[in-house]
Amino acid sequence: MNKLILLATLLIWTATGRVSAQTAEDGVKLALEGKFPEAMAVWEAIGDAISLRNIGGVYISGVLGSQNLEAARDYLERAANMNDAQAMLSLGYIHLNGAGTPADLATAKGWFVRASDLGLPEAKYMVSQLILDRPNSESDVLHAIELLQASANAGFPKSLVKVGDLLRSGTYTEQDVNKALSYYQAAADNGVAEALNTIGDIYLFAELGEADTGKALTAYNRAIEKGVKASMYSAAFLLYSSPDANQNTLSRAYDLAKTAALAWDEKAQLLLGRMYIEGRYISRNMEEAFFWLDLAASAGVFEAHHLRALAATELGSKAVEKLHARARMWFDENHSTPHTHRLLTNNQHRFQ
Repeated sequence: MNKLILLATLLIWTATGRVSAQTAEDGVKLALEGKFPEAMAVWEAIGDAISLRNIGGVYISGVLGSQNLEAARDYLERAANMNDAQAMLSLGYIHLNGAGTPADLATAKGWFVRASDLGLPEAKYMVSQLILDRPNSESDVLHAIELLQASANAGFPKSLVKVGDLLRSGTYTEQDVNKALSYYQAAADNGVAEALNTIGDIYLFAELGEADTGKALTAYNRAIEKGVKASMYSAAFLLYSSPDANQNTLSRAYDLAKTAALAWDEKAQLLLGRMYIEGRYISRNMEEAFFWLDLAASAGVFEAHHLRALAATELGSKAVEKLHARARMWFDENHSTPHTHRLLTNNQHRFQ
């Protein structure tokens, strides 16, 4: 949350706008050298909106030793009162998330609206989402969509994704997957690597009329290169499922599945279990199969229960008991790693 507020201040480390460039640059240079009190003194002397916002950002960041959210709000409010949209955006996040003050949705929305009225794309996105979360009328929805579209037209990445989502699903608009695809691609070009995974899904799930596994795999591989773990399972599944897969292809599939499984992708755990049962690339190993299927089953993968049962019939009860204990130990040792379970309500994952 603090990162969001810091991003909203925008100019903690850079100086642009109608400021005395030489003096403002002196403050920036001091900040880059870690001389924050000196930088703040320079900005205090300038006293314009951008400088005051920079000071507020320093207080939020905690680089002085600890956060001072009360001081941050004071400086941001002073900047906002000079019509600084970025300061207004920061104040919106502060009140939305209750940073040093009780969370107040109405106050947060008020700041976002003011920043939106000044043309800030991120603020337009935030206002649109707050409206769409609780629309009171059709006119509310239309206003939210207008703001969202304006934000997307300005290239704000989250808005590009959201417009893509609405077009893909046909929510509040006529369904147009081809048009959605262009928005996801624009989002990917603007740094949202996860949009590449969505593009891969569109091609794989035949949302454009027929499946195109080649384009899907290309999109997934691009996403993997940018660190999107969710694409690892999809790519592994496509590679492993190919009837023409050679040993290099199967090796790649195994490596991707193993990496994703270790990162708590439950479907990758299922696929890894299958690989150990089928023995196409790695040697058939029912113990390893049971281990990974046990974890996948605990995460809500229905098919894993069936395959795990097949493995259990070959292993016997004593081996199953030991493997279940091993899986439980791995669960306990690794479950604190941040991850999301897509098949469990409220991400509640318990190993039984």
